[in-house]
Amino acid sequence: KPSLLTLPPEIRLEILSHLLILPITAPPPSQNAHYHNPAPPPSLNLLHPAILRTNRQLHVEALPLLYQENTFLAHNSLLTALPRLRRSYDPVLSARLAALITRVHVCVRLDAEPGYDRATATARLSGMREVVLEAWQAVWRGSGPDVLRLFEGVRGVRRARVIGSVGGFEDYARWLEGAMMREVDAKVEPF
Repeated sequence: KPSLLTLPPEIRLEILSHLLILPITAPPPSQNAHYHNPAPPPSLNLLHPAILRTNRQLHVEALPLLYQENTFLAHNSLLTALPRLRRSYDPVLSARLAALITRVHVCVRLDAEPGYDRATATARLSGMREVVLEAWQAVWRGSGPDVLRLFEGVRGVRRARVIGSVGGFEDYARWLEGAMMREVDAKVEPF
């Protein structure tokens, strides 16, 4: 009698990826949409993490898909501690599960003091598969890139993007992306 577990692993992982990875058409993690409907937004209904509770084998195979293939929203002051898949989801409380996360979206307010320093940003984000820094500020062009300088020590990121309110310092944003994607111990010329 055929079942999910009797399928070849490649096919099983493909099926699991459709259950546990948000499609690229899903809204970004930082989208400030507030839903008054108690049901989650439609894009989040596409996730079916209950499959992890089916049995041990599926749990072992599928857990990395959920945590390594989705982009998680970093905590405003703790960065990779207490990340969440989307604003409407509860944070990941388990340090073991949070350590599996390899893609993060960091909202960086340029006109406020962050709750972390350069050493923390470097330690928490270096070596990630993807880091998106979304810069924002209350007044357009009201602040410069000073807060983004906290990320200048981040290295070893496979894909780095700096997006959002970077008007007036676009060249610095591109330089920061390149610096973050250099090897972990690489020395980078200052901007």
